[in-house]
Amino acid sequence: MLSAHYTGSGGKYESYLQRVYKYLHQYPELSAEEYETQRFIENELQKLHIPYRKMANTGLCAEIHGEQPGKTILLRSDIDALPVTEQTNLEYVSKNEGAMHACGHDAHITVGLGVGAFVQERKGDLKGTVKIMFQPSEEVHPGGAFRMIEEGVLENPKVDAAICVHTNPYLLPGQFEVKDG
Repeated sequence: MLSAHYTGSGGKYESYLQRVYKYLHQYPELSAEEYETQRFIENELQKLHIPYRKMANTGLCAEIHGEQPGKTILLRSDIDALPVTEQTNLEYVSKNEGAMHACGHDAHITVGLGVGAFVQERKGDLKGTVKIMFQPSEEVHPGGAFRMIEEGVLENPKVDAAICVHTNPYLLPGQFEVKDG
């Protein structure tokens, strides 16, 4: 594994990202029940003027097309929660009894929307397309990814590369890891 450390302060996106994360953490929804989560993401994408389409019942795929031709990259963010009752003292504790973003999908959605905001603001410099896949039902088999693939998330334009992020509680804030190769 390769590790790196980001020392930025979050800049102008920091308060936006914190607001999004805390809201999502408070309102987790289980697999195939992510209707309010989908509505929240949809509203944020509309505010950011990012086109999207609904997929796999409760999922979405946002697309930001650059001003110049190029390849297409996909960022996957899963959106469902686990059937866990939260037992923390967070000020933004889950308000949905029996559901919790215990595995970081609230952070994944936040990253997807943050990347979307960043790329949309700079799409004049973008060569190609960025797709942001907000995948439902990651925690159950067969999962929402299969349905999104069947519905064409990897096509029109064809995806050349995909990035699938996940959180890791063993890393300090600002650190990330990638696998060799």
